[in-house]
Amino acid sequence: MPGKAVPPGGYVPGRLNRLPREMRKLKDEIMEKEDSKNEAFELGTTLFRMGDDVESYTWTKAAADDGVVEALYECGFLHYMGIGKRRERNMKLAKSYFQRASEAGHARAQFFLGEIYETDPRVGNRVAAEEYAKAAAQGHTRSHYMLGRLCLGGLTKGEPPSDDDVERGRTHLLEAAKADHAKAKLALGVLYQTGQGPVAPDEAEAVKFLREAALAGDDIAQRKIAAYYKRGVVDSCPSSWRSHPTSLPESR
Repeated sequence: MPGKAVPPGGYVPGRLNRLPREMRKLKDEIMEKEDSKNEAFELGTTLFRMGDDVESYTWTKAAADDGVVEALYECGFLHYMGIGKRRERNMKLAKSYFQRASEAGHARAQFFLGEIYETDPRVGNRVAAEEYAKAAAQGHTRSHYMLGRLCLGGLTKGEPPSDDDVERGRTHLLEAAKADHAKAKLALGVLYQTGQGPVAPDEAEAVKFLREAALAGDDIAQRKIAAYYKRGVVDSCPSSWRSHPTSLPESR
């Protein structure tokens, strides 16, 4: 019937017999409804929480095919993480679903699409940055961090970042730091520790952000604060931080 969500391959009575009676009843009720796309998505979500990602995908895809934006995202996420016991990933399908959800303004889909683009050498950082920027504009903290990191590293392969990109990167890292993102605080600490482009080295700011990242459990930040303690820059440092090896990478 028009508008009725039906799983790929059609509904097969008894295919969910291993589920509790209440769940089978819910499934049957959904199939009786004329406009069942949201109910199909609800069932897919419930199945995922129960650990059955294969059946979850069957119903979530039915809702996605009917245009439910959250279902489009969830289908993309399932393919991104892998479905079934073997956790087989399908990045082509993941990207396709994320693209459709991104076009509808879904922030988490935009974030994951940015990750896919960033790791695809045929696309590059600048296109990835566009997706992160869309999500960041909606307040997505991890996208603020990823966009800030990309800007500091350079949006064009083989070319150093411009001063504008560095400032843009710092701005997005600060937004992520406001939301207590530990890696953003680490990145800001390193930025102020070494300086870059228009951002001059600032030891006080470096210590501030590194200490906040260290208190959040970041081991690299803990090592850096321990190094400052040994130099006498800070007057206190937990002994557990001082027990870390002294050889430190600048970022991660």
